[in-house]
Amino acid sequence: MQTKAAFGPVAHAFCAAIVVACVSIAFGQQRQRFDGNSVLRVSVPDEASLQTVLKLTEDVWSHHVAPGGTIDVRITPEQRRAIDQAGLSYEVFIPDIEPLIEAQMVPPLREADFSGNYHTYAEIESFIDDAVANYPTFVQKVEFGETLQNRKMWGVRITGPTSPAFKPAVLYHGGQHAREWITVATCCYLIDHLLANYGTDPEITDLVDRVQWYILPIMNPDGYVYTWDVNRMWRKNRVPHSDGTYGTDNNRNWAEGWGLDNGSSGEPGADTYRGWAPFSEKESFAISRFINNHDNIRAYMDLHSYSQLVLWPWGYKSDLNPDNDTFNLVGQTMMNRLHATHGQTYVGGPTYTAIYPVSGGSIDWVYANHGILAYSIEERDRGQYGFLLPPEQIVPASEEVVSALMYLTWWVAPQIYIALPDGLPTPAPGDDTATFSVRMQDSGETAQPGSELIHYRTGPTGPFTAEPLTSLGGEMYEASIPIGCQPLTQFYVEATGDAGTTITLPRDFTAQVLTIENDQPLSAVATPAETWKCADSDLTITTTTAGSGPLTYQWQKDGQDIPGATDAVLNLHPVTASGFGAYALLVGDTCGNQLASNDVVVHEATVTFTEQPQSSRPCSGKNAWLEIATDPPEGAVTYQWYHNGVPISGATHDYLYVTDLGEDDGGDYYCIASIDCLHVSSDVATLDVQTVSLVEQPLSRCASTGDAVTFSVVAEGENLNYQWRKNGTAIPGESSPTLTINPVDAGDQAVYRVVVFTLPDVCVASSADASLLVDTCTTCWSRPGDMDGDSDLDLLDYAVIQACFAPQQPTRSGCECADIDGTGAVDAIDYELFTADLTGP
Repeated sequence: MQTKAAFGPVAHAFCAAIVVACVSIAFGQQRQRFDGNSVLRVSVPDEASLQTVLKLTEDVWSHHVAPGGTIDVRITPEQRRAIDQAGLSYEVFIPDIEPLIEAQMVPPLREADFSGNYHTYAEIESFIDDAVANYPTFVQKVEFGETLQNRKMWGVRITGPTSPAFKPAVLYHGGQHAREWITVATCCYLIDHLLANYGTDPEITDLVDRVQWYILPIMNPDGYVYTWDVNRMWRKNRVPHSDGTYGTDNNRNWAEGWGLDNGSSGEPGADTYRGWAPFSEKESFAISRFINNHDNIRAYMDLHSYSQLVLWPWGYKSDLNPDNDTFNLVGQTMMNRLHATHGQTYVGGPTYTAIYPVSGGSIDWVYANHGILAYSIEERDRGQYGFLLPPEQIVPASEEVVSALMYLTWWVAPQIYIALPDGLPTPAPGDDTATFSVRMQDSGETAQPGSELIHYRTGPTGPFTAEPLTSLGGEMYEASIPIGCQPLTQFYVEATGDAGTTITLPRDFTAQVLTIENDQPLSAVATPAETWKCADSDLTITTTTAGSGPLTYQWQKDGQDIPGATDAVLNLHPVTASGFGAYALLVGDTCGNQLASNDVVVHEATVTFTEQPQSSRPCSGKNAWLEIATDPPEGAVTYQWYHNGVPISGATHDYLYVTDLGEDDGGDYYCIASIDCLHVSSDVATLDVQTVSLVEQPLSRCASTGDAVTFSVVAEGENLNYQWRKNGTAIPGESSPTLTINPVDAGDQAVYRVVVFTLPDVCVASSADASLLVDTCTTCWSRPGDMDGDSDLDLLDYAVIQACFAPQQPTRSGCECADIDGTGAVDAIDYELFTADLTGP
């Protein structure tokens, strides 16, 4: 390719006009300094070492952050000492980044220095204005959008004066991430390169004439200005968040794959924060709107740095995109061109597998929603300078990227634009011809009549046969090609323009052709796979079949053809005694293929219980589990459980679970297993529900030392056993319905309870607590609350004790007997104790 000097008239005019302003801007700003900050490539063999590094640094430079490799980080001297103390191994890539930053910000001192230096937002806008002024025929200034801080997203539209019937467009931009200055410089270099070489370089002249080039140097102006004024290492835009942090990563804010934590972050302070919603950011929304409004865009490039990579969709998932063959073919050629320019090696592939997951990335959305050939190039270098690529590398880095962009533009901009407006044909099974539409549009040349051909072959190998397309008038043609019994037909379309250029679809038919999947794989599935039937019952076997039709059918039993059974469905009305066996359907297609379905095995109906339900004596309030097993197993057999001869609603499994047992749940249980006309009953299992209930509870007592006290309980149930407890501890030997303490001493004052249980099936009931008070009762008591001294608690005692709780009770004679707990005060606790003793728990 013939090329003029890298610094064209636009750059010359720009620097001559504003050299003084450049110096003033560069040296007049107050910004954050990074003296002593270094960039290390740290080994992180495990998760612990990775987390150690991440906690020590505020700035990760690596694209891929995961244990088992290395991570590039910017660190302060103090952080570096901490890494040393942690015993982590590393390689120093940049000892001190501040001199590199200062070198990047030095203004151009000569006219020819524009493309060899980095420039501010204002300088680049002036550069665009000069381009428009110097090349009004070719350049238009384009406002792509406006940022939160009211800065314009300025770019250009470059195209020649020719007017073919169809002009495809490309959209190339840099600066989506603010600190990646080389991408901004490369876009400016591309603008200058196209304008400086138009009219002398045949390739550039042709592509500028036939293509609309939309070039946006700075997609993220607010962030870019911030990197010049305050923090050179800033990545995101400058939108404020409620937690006091700033910035959203525009390249995680696009709608395709948005919101996944694997490839973006939901934390506003994170470098990969995705925003609160897809296209919540003005920058990403503006570019998506621009693409939506320009349906002639055929290629898209989102420039980034660093790592020297060529990337394509998908970024948010590991699947290959439907056009991965084309992406790979074009991507590999771009890698070759990148390397051929200055010997720099670029590698590539789908983003997800080539580097790391990116969810909400630009190229995924552009491709998924518009079918555009969308790439991202990670520019120089591999980490020696990282984001601080020295100015002397701007031109060579830009030259190699521009070489790749020229090829990408050529790929999507043939002189005759050939397309299949209805997509690839999808012939129906049995079709012997594929017919579809072809459009040919003048994009610099007009197809010569008779040169419009389709080349096809049946199968993946062999020579192609050429046939003319049928003109439908204007730009439209019809192709009709035969398809056979091979699984695919391959083809490409060709036309020759009036200037002698031969164009094909795909562009490089020697490396890639179009494919029609024209063979329906033969398949046959018969259902049910296994069944049990009674003799003289009916059976229908159905099938699901597919293939290149029409299909032929032949049923077999035990490997032998069944005469007359030549339909897709087999009806046995009825199944005879000799009808048990294995049935299969032989299916044939028009290509001579034959396939047997799976066997349908028909058994004579029989049911055997391999596990029977078991009787038990469960306790009231507990749960019971009954279970059976049959041969055949559940699925072939249906079940119904019965209780005392009555079917249980919904009990149709090989188990029965009865919860919260009561007396009504006792009785006989069994299950009937059914298969076709056969019904077999299981054994009967009896649930004998055991009940323990307390009819009379032990009552609290008040006694003096030397008295005899008896607690008693009355319980109902079978095979009852008793165990008395004192303050929760079992009393040895006390296993009767009564507990007698004789004589009472102070150590007997406690809380008593009895546990009643059955054997051998253990069901348990526990009594209420009964208190024994010793030497704290008045002489008027024979038991606590016995206000009238008749040894019984009754309504007379209740009437007396009620009076003790009247307002005058402290002076009422006899109320000392209401002090049931012996505290010396008659209060609500005494009233509650009395009520409990009177009524029981």
